[in-house]
Order: sequence, then structure tokens, then C-alpha cells
Amino acid sequence: MRPFQPLHVALIGIFMFVFLGGTTFLINSWREDSARERGRDPQAKGSEKPPVGKDKEGPKEPVKPRVDPAVQAEEQARSKARRQAILDLKTEIGETLSTLEQEVIAWETRIPGLLKSEDGKKIAANPARAEQFAGVIEKDRGSKKRVKELRVRLETLTAPIEQAILDVNTTYFPSDTIAADIKEIGKEAKTKLADLREIRVVIDTLQSDSASTPPGEKTLEKALADMEAERARRRAELVAKAKQDEQDSESKRLALAAAKAEQDLGNARLELLKAKTDAARFGIDAQVDDTKRKIDEAKAAEQKRIERAKREAKFDAEYPKLKAYLLPISSPGLKQFGGDGGPRLVMGTTKGPMSLAALTGALRKSTESTGNFARAISNWSDRPQGSFPHYSTGGAGQTPENFEIWYRIQDFIAEFGDIMVERGLLAP
Repeated sequence: MRPFQPLHVALIGIFMFVFLGGTTFLINSWREDSARERGRDPQAKGSEKPPVGKDKEGPKEPVKPRVDPAVQAEEQARSKARRQAILDLKTEIGETLSTLEQEVIAWETRIPGLLKSEDGKKIAANPARAEQFAGVIEKDRGSKKRVKELRVRLETLTAPIEQAILDVNTTYFPSDTIAADIKEIGKEAKTKLADLREIRVVIDTLQSDSASTPPGEKTLEKALADMEAERARRRAELVAKAKQDEQDSESKRLALAAAKAEQDLGNARLELLKAKTDAARFGIDAQVDDTKRKIDEAKAAEQKRIERAKREAKFDAEYPKLKAYLLPISSPGLKQFGGDGGPRLVMGTTKGPMSLAALTGALRKSTESTGNFARAISNWSDRPQGSFPHYSTGGAGQTPENFEIWYRIQDFIAEFGDIMVERGLLAP
């Protein structure tokens, strides 16, 4: 055999070194890949085992749904347009409130002077014009205080919208409720402005028509005070006469009802005596007890019927005197009091008279509660006002005479509400 040369030995050694090194590298790579697949640390020793009771793989995070950028951009665009529209409406309402405030200031400056001036005496010289002037100034015209309240409310409602408009990434969409509340402010401002301008036109016309009339002796202020005193006197006479007529009518009805009740009671006693006599004759005590019970029930039913008849008679006597005052309550409409008798009316879904159940909370009698009752009907009812005295937040109309009428209306509904429901003058 041919002996190995040194060069051959060196080549074989190099080959073996390379072969062993490559094999070791492949084995280590395979181990690291296996460790990664099992969720283990590739540096952990081969002898370490995963803890008992634990999953080999860690908890997976939930996959979040992908939000389409176009959808998100649309939401942002819609919310921005909605916010901007409301802020534009705020600007419009603010301008209306500024105009209303100017009109109120002009009115409050003009009327006190007219009440004492020569121009006012010319209007007072004509009773018909003075009466028309009195009717105009008693209307609710708004006030600087009310304008300020509306401004504060408008700023409060739009504050979150103005804050959100600065955030380009927000998708905040103002609710229909807040938009409706803001529109309600605008509606009230426009209504008061239109009313005030209409009143101003009437006053301008009265002054123009009276320009050539010689001034009377009374100032317009004195003429209005005399007219109010005369109206109060007439109201007092009507109330006194109505009370006397009511007393006479009620006395007659009560006398007839009492006589009939006495006759019915006498008949019942005779029937009881006859039953006792018959029972004693035949020795049937149980029949006596049953007969007595039936008589007692009949007496109670008759007494209830008599009381009902008395109440209906009293209602028939009083209703004609209050019918005109009750029109904004008993006429068909949609607006109702809330169940708590709150100071505002809310829109219902069924047209008809006001609901007795909803009115119950509005029948509390006090200066504040009765004022809220009268203000709600005067300013927010969608029914005819009739002779219901107008309640003005500016102060006009809040007289002792009007409060007496409002108290009578509350008392009447509280006493006869069930009869009004039966006769279709109130909803249940």
C-alpha cells in the first residue's frame, strides 16, 4: 500500500473540520427553529421543560377590525358639517337677539315718556284709542333680562360644539335634542321680535291718528289707571252677582235634595220595621240581618247618588261662568302639562283637551306654582286663549285680580275634574 503523504493528511483534516463544523451549525439552527415554534426561549437549555399547567403558546391579542379610512373620513366630514351648521345657526340667533335687545331698549325708553307727554294725552282723549293702547302694552313684549337668559342658554348649549370644532379628528355628532333646544331659542327670539315690532306699529298708528286730536286733561298713565279701576269694579260686581245667584240656586237644589233624602230614609225605616215585624212573627233573625244589610247598602248608594247630584248641580251652576277662562284647557290641542306640572307644556300625540292626570301636578296653589301654571298656558298653549288672563314674564298681567281668576280655575278643575272628563271637557 502506498503510504499517506503529509499533504494528504492535512487535506483530510481540513475536510473533517469543515464537515463537523457544518453539521454542528445545521443542528443548532434546527434546534432554534424548533424552540421558536414552541414559543420557547432559543437560549434555554435543552433539558428545561415548560411549566406544568401552562399553555405552550402565550395568549393571543384580539384582532382589531380594520376601519376603512374612507368611512372614517365620511364620519368626520358629516360631523364637521353638522357642527358648523349649528354654529351658523348660533350666529343667526345671536343677531336676532341683538336686534330684539335694541327693540326692547327702544320700547322701554319710549313708553314711560308717552305715558306722561302731550302725545299721550292726545291718545287718552279718545277712549277707544286709550283702550287699544291698554290692550297693547299688556302683551308680553320680552325684556332685557329675558334676552340675557336666552344668550346664556345659547352659549351653554353651543360650548361643547365650539370646542369639538377645533379637533380635526373628532367624529362628535351633535344630537337632535341639543339642536332642537337651540332652534327653540331662535324660535322664541323671532316670535318676541315679531310681536314687539307689531306692537310698535300699533303704537305708531295710534300716535299718527291722534296727532290732530286736542290733548285731554288726563295723562295717558292716569287714563289707563282709571280704566283698570273701572274694569276691577265691574269684575267685582259680576263676581258678587254670580256668587249670589249660585247661592240661591244651590240653596234650592240642596233643599230639594235634602227633602228627597229624608223621604227615602223614612221609607227605608218603614221597610226595616216591616221586615223586623215579619221576622219576629216568623222567627227568622237571619232574614232580618240580610234585609237590614240590603237597606243599609241602598241607603249608602242613595246617599252617594245624592252627593253626586249635588256636585253635578254645583258644576252646572259654576261652569258657564268659567267656560271662557277654561278654553285654553278644554279645547282640542296637542300640548299637555308634564306629569309633575312643570312650568312648560310638552307636545303630545293625541289631539284633544288637556289631560286631568297631567294637570294634577299643575294645580298646586301658590304665587310661584300658580304663576307657572298661568305662564305655561299663556305662552305655550296651542289652544284658544279665550278670556284666560295673560301672564307676562315682564310683569304685566300679574295682578291680584288675575291671580284670583287663576286660583278659581285651579280650584274648579281640582273639584270637578272627574265630571269634566265625563263630559269630554278634559281627557282622562
